[in-house]
Amino acid sequence: MATGTAWYNLTKSASNENYNVGIFNNNFDMIDEQMHQNETGVFGGATELADGTVGNVPAPTIADKDKYLKGDGTWAEVQGGGGSASAISDLTDVSLTNLADGDVLKYDSQNQEWVNSAESGGDITDLDFSDMTNNQISDLIDNLNAGAADSGTFTTGSQQYEKVEINCGFRPKYVKVILPFSQSDTVAIYDSSISTTTSTWYIPQESRTYTLTLGEAQGETGISDITDTGFKFRCNAGNTRNVQCTFTSHGGDSYIATVDFNDLTASQIATLKSVLGIS
Repeated sequence: MATGTAWYNLTKSASNENYNVGIFNNNFDMIDEQMHQNETGVFGGATELADGTVGNVPAPTIADKDKYLKGDGTWAEVQGGGGSASAISDLTDVSLTNLADGDVLKYDSQNQEWVNSAESGGDITDLDFSDMTNNQISDLIDNLNAGAADSGTFTTGSQQYEKVEINCGFRPKYVKVILPFSQSDTVAIYDSSISTTTSTWYIPQESRTYTLTLGEAQGETGISDITDTGFKFRCNAGNTRNVQCTFTSHGGDSYIATVDFNDLTASQIATLKSVLGIS
């Protein structure tokens, strides 16, 4: 008894049957028809109402070389978010206009997209410096600077022109000493970005600044020497002897002698806000 094949139900003669030319030819016709369908049948895309059909994939054009075949039978652009974009501008949530060297991407929450803009140190529009005193500005300078740093207290010498050596552990490029003097504090400054051979001593009540030449044995009160491990402080007048002073020193190359808030880096902005207690 004849049987059929598994896939196309072609008739197979039983072992006890004679060869039937009609069956043989019919099988060949079925095979020929299926091969023809395989060559000419077109892939049918799925719709909202019907499934797609098996067939040959539609040939892509040159313009379709970076596209993918969708289930509806069409070639489509790869959208952002899938990791296949070849450029940032291909992403749907990025808007680039008038690109310039040094631009950075910032998120625009109103339009919910990333946009390019010029790089800046940081946004300090929420800070108010108008009420800051000179001492507060000075403290900010100390906190914003990078590099080796040291601070503490020391007591001046007991004799005129006596020098006291303060060990910072490095050769400072900037030193500030605050010395209680009469009714107000005085400030001694060494700043290598201004001069490597002199220091200054400012007396507010006299509105006077003295300039000291480093290395001299005698002279006004102030920072008298810079050493490989710190600095020396000399006293002169009686009310500058046996006085406890406070100091800060820095050895970093990036010390900021004066503050230009427009040039602050992002990390300096963070430090500034921390000093001022702003979150």
